Amino acid sequence: MMNRSNLPETAPDGYSSNYAAIRDLLRFGPGIMTLTEFAVLLFHAERSTVAGRFSDQHSQRDALRGMYSPGLGRWVRGPAGVGKGTWVRANAALVRHGFLKSYQRWNWHQKNDPTEYEIVWPAISRAIDGWKQRQSEELGLFNIEPEKKREA
Repeated sequence: MMNRSNLPETAPDGYSSNYAAIRDLLRFGPGIMTLTEFAVLLFHAERSTVAGRFSDQHSQRDALRGMYSPGLGRWVRGPAGVGKGTWVRANAALVRHGFLKSYQRWNWHQKNDPTEYEIVWPAISRAIDGWKQRQSEELGLFNIEPEKKREA
């Protein structure tokens, strides 16, 4: 289980904590996006939100192969679980859906630096609320009010 007490206080908009945001994504993500998009977004969430950051900059190679730390002498992150073409298409789809922002970076030598990714948590929250409402209507349940702030 994730140790929530060690996370910096960087709760995404609309959430009481990083944990609440990740929990929402785990519980409802497959209902609002494809499984491939979900796998890619989980990679971004682990690299940013779980670590207490709003965004993260990493290489495509890290996402496709995982991350090995020579300093620690061990693997610190597995791969996103998709191939190169799927990684590119899934990120583009997540940007199109409004769930992700990507920023291309360039260094002083005009060489391509790793892309920076930022999850748009309010858009994810709205999509989850929409999914809950549609499911409730299909099942003939009462109207579900959107949650004001998701708790841990």
